[in-house]
Parts: sequence; structure tokens; C-alpha cells
Amino acid sequence: MAAKQHPSRGGENTPPKSISSWENLFIRHRSEQYVDDVPEDWLPIRKIAVKVERSERTAREMMRRAEDAGEVEVRNFRIRTTDGTSRVAKHYRLKDNE
Repeated sequence: MAAKQHPSRGGENTPPKSISSWENLFIRHRSEQYVDDVPEDWLPIRKIAVKVERSERTAREMMRRAEDAGEVEVRNFRIRTTDGTSRVAKHYRLKDNE
């Protein structure tokens, strides 16, 4: 008698007969994930790195120093990623020189 294989190893993968109400809730609302509208003057580190023509690591270090000096504002925004999920990302904005 052959041993039953685990589905991740190429064995038979049968869907469950009933899906819990939690899973149904997740399926219904997954496409409606909350994301923020990011204003144009707030930039993520990737775009800052492109503007200053440096690596993201260098740009991140520059922004950390600028934040410590009080020259930039930092805020987290929830953004949509390329795979359809969302995550929180730091965005930076230059402070107004008053």
C-alpha cells in the first residue's frame, strides 16, 4: 500500500469541502485593501535615490541624517505593491524653510 503524499510534494491536492467564514471574509475583502493617497511632494526612498543619482542605501542614510537635523518630515503611507498586496513605506518631504 502506497503512502499518501503531501500536496506540496506533488500528491493529490483536493480542495476542502467547506471554507470557514474567516476565509470567506478574507476572500471577499482582499481586493479592497486600504491604501493611502500619497501627495506628490512625499517621496519614497527609491524615488529620492533616483533623483540624487545614488543607491537606495546611500539615500536612506542621507534621509536619516536630514531627519536628525530636522530638514525633512517623515511619514508612513500604506501603498499597493506590484503583486497586489499592500505594505507600509516611509515617505519623506522637505520641510518648508520659513
